[in-house]
Amino acid sequence: MAISSIRRKSPTWTTENRARYDRNKLRYPSDLTDEEWCLVKGGIPRARRAGNKRTVDVREMLDGLMYVLGTGCQWRAIPRDLPPRSTVNHYFCRWLHDGTQGLLMATLFGMYPFLLKLYADAGYQGPKFRQGVARVCREVNVEIVRRSETGKFVVLPKRWIVERTIAWLNRCRRLSKD
Repeated sequence: MAISSIRRKSPTWTTENRARYDRNKLRYPSDLTDEEWCLVKGGIPRARRAGNKRTVDVREMLDGLMYVLGTGCQWRAIPRDLPPRSTVNHYFCRWLHDGTQGLLMATLFGMYPFLLKLYADAGYQGPKFRQGVARVCREVNVEIVRRSETGKFVVLPKRWIVERTIAWLNRCRRLSKD
């Protein structure tokens, strides 16, 4: 059950773009880069008019949310240099409910305009998945790559892409367990 891609030109590992994707200078690998933050901040709802002013740094809160999602840690294990767990959890639940989280993910997914084709496991062959892909990235073709039905190991074209992507997704504990 994985999704992978084919790209027009692979801009990821060219000499010019290597620094762009380097996360070594960030506090945590899950933190947003300045470029990612510029893309996302426009989709974050403004503070409510009624009540107190927003006192939390939204970028720090989003970094805390990305930390939990990337590491799969418990809410109480969020490092102390990030906002309090109750604040991060509150925004997570609120944004999940009001659709902000989906908008943010679609915005970050839009950073990859060179995406042409998705190879997906048979678990993604339903109409709900295709509608979601069409909503987020309009010009992407989806190709379902099924496993061998003989019961024996058979080398299948493009299946390794799906299996490799499953391994990458399993590195994000919360993503793989939820």
